[in-house]
Amino acid sequence: MMIRFEDIKIHDLVYIDNAEWGANGWFCVTGTWDEFFDAEKLGNRRSSTYVIFKEDVEGIVKAHIRMTAVPGAIEALERIENGVTTTDSYGTQMALSDWDMEDIARAALRAVRGEGFA
Repeated sequence: MMIRFEDIKIHDLVYIDNAEWGANGWFCVTGTWDEFFDAEKLGNRRSSTYVIFKEDVEGIVKAHIRMTAVPGAIEALERIENGVTTTDSYGTQMALSDWDMEDIARAALRAVRGEGFA
């Protein structure tokens, strides 16, 4: 999936791989503007802010996680972990099947990847 500049919003996580800048790893987007965004490296209190221009996104940003989708993904994974039951068409409570759990996990991943919401 191609990462588009237009899809990146403030507080999203991006994986930047740019040896020229010495910027490799996960960064949090701290601001977005018309033609660029800035991001700070996760887990580093003294990190510098890196500026990524619109035309550089495809070559530098290797992964993108939408923060708006994270709560729904966490909820879906917790549902799988806890084995929450589902209700069939007759109103009977049933344990989640492997297929149900795979479906929930796929929906959560699609949401985090920006392909839709869980």
